[in-house]
Amino acid sequence: MAQNLYVVNSTDDLEDIDLSDSICADKNGNCTLRAAIQNANKSRLKDKITFDLDVEGVKTINLKEGLPAIKYGIIIQGTEPGKKITYHNCIVIDGSQIDQTAHLPEDIQQRSAFNLAKNANGSVISGLAFRAFGNQAIFVDSDENIIQNNIFGFPIKDSLKINKYGLWVYGHKNLVGGYLPHEKNYFFGNIAGVALTGTENSIIGNDFGYDAHEEKVIGNTSGITLNASTRNNLISHNLISGNTIGLQLFGPGNRVFKNKIGTDHSGSKKIGNQFGIIVSECYGSTIGEANLGNLISGNEVGILIDPFQRTTGISNFSRTKFQNVQIKGNKIGTDITGKFPLGNRNGIALKYSGGILIGGLTAKEANLISGNQESGILLLDAFENIVAGNRIGTDISGTYPIANTAGIWISSEEHQGFSELNVIKNNHISGNSEVGIYVGDRVSKLSIQSNIIGYNASHAVNPSNQHAGIIIRSTAPDICIGGEEKEAFNLLSGHAYGLVLPNLWDARSLIEDKNLIHNNTIDFHDQEGLPLNLEFAISHIPYLNKILTREWLVFEIQTQRLNQERITWWQKNIDNMPD
Repeated sequence: MAQNLYVVNSTDDLEDIDLSDSICADKNGNCTLRAAIQNANKSRLKDKITFDLDVEGVKTINLKEGLPAIKYGIIIQGTEPGKKITYHNCIVIDGSQIDQTAHLPEDIQQRSAFNLAKNANGSVISGLAFRAFGNQAIFVDSDENIIQNNIFGFPIKDSLKINKYGLWVYGHKNLVGGYLPHEKNYFFGNIAGVALTGTENSIIGNDFGYDAHEEKVIGNTSGITLNASTRNNLISHNLISGNTIGLQLFGPGNRVFKNKIGTDHSGSKKIGNQFGIIVSECYGSTIGEANLGNLISGNEVGILIDPFQRTTGISNFSRTKFQNVQIKGNKIGTDITGKFPLGNRNGIALKYSGGILIGGLTAKEANLISGNQESGILLLDAFENIVAGNRIGTDISGTYPIANTAGIWISSEEHQGFSELNVIKNNHISGNSEVGIYVGDRVSKLSIQSNIIGYNASHAVNPSNQHAGIIIRSTAPDICIGGEEKEAFNLLSGHAYGLVLPNLWDARSLIEDKNLIHNNTIDFHDQEGLPLNLEFAISHIPYLNKILTREWLVFEIQTQRLNQERITWWQKNIDNMPD
């Protein structure tokens, strides 16, 4: 048997008058969308529905109730093949007249436009606009469907025209969008543009929140939400800008590649989301990859990793360790070229979270984290994270500054816990306006090794951090700056103050409390900006550090002299220590 073709020629919402025949016709003899679906449900042949509506401009089908669930594979095509949908000449499926108070078991069907049921695999829905659905415009409970070239929401900020969800996908291996311009979907003004619950789905090449044609923001509350049960999905080549939350990640194994999050299509103009990406309760997921990084700029927070999505302090302290969550190869705070600032307020913020890798072992895995108004990376009550191999505060070449205020800021909320067991390694941290690395209160077991903080090793034109290389406020135990192996040495050079320690008395506690400041090249000062007494530095900053005075004189501290010099200095100065 051949595939059946049904041509919708009426905007009425009437049923087929006689389903026992092979004709799509309501009581007026017209083929409505509802009647076409009723007839297609009689066949397993992947029937096709097209439209020939004798109406100029926007053509609106006002539904009185949800359309019948689609039982089998179907093709519903609102535009000619290859033709891009526009607002001014499209077919709109409107749900504003559906009873939004219905709470029946089949509520999903009652309040949706299309419901692709479990056996409707391989369906294609394209070229339509959906608005004013109190549940979701399209509910996908089947697999390997294609949703392309549709508009979810409408390009006006009208609360009566929004969908609760544009698209909810329970099924698997579905494609939403595509790489060609006429394949993308548009999601505007929905509470959630796309919600995923199924696995191995692909969300590719769509626009969420920013209307590039009209150059205006019609944001979703959430552009894309991957729920806890979803896994192994691909989010790629989308424009996600102008939303409260751009992308929300739950669930394992998801990949986020080559998206523009917070900018326009050119990657040169700031549009912004409040949160570009929020990561909660997921593992084995990757944001960016070598040569496949995202542009995440112009947001309040570029990436927030917080298992509880908290933005303020909490009374009951708890933390979550993620497994194998990686952030690599992204530009965070710059434009698409990596040469100009397009900052977030904070680039990456980790709150109460552990087990995150920011960066990687190769140059292609490095993130460029520059141009952010506050911190490039904020670690707050964070633990067992690795920040490795990134450029923080420079342009893409590492030559010119694109300043964050602070490159990396590590601290703890008051009375909450510790930031501990974090590793800062092999990064180039230069060009930041205040400080390369700030170590605040309640930070312990921190390792800072093999970083270039300021100029590079040849003192070339690379920008320094303007105020200080490292500021240590914490007097907590087990902070390691440098190490015994040559590969662990840091270079702190070219700043007003290379290393700023607490005041003289606290500095003594810092050094004696199992901290190691070893084999670095450093200019030492206290928190008042005053150079530490050189004899103090020689006797209390041990192990072969090069201490640079303002005159750039270099003193080698030899371990064999260390103990005697320490004793001598303490004998001379112990009476002058502050209370």
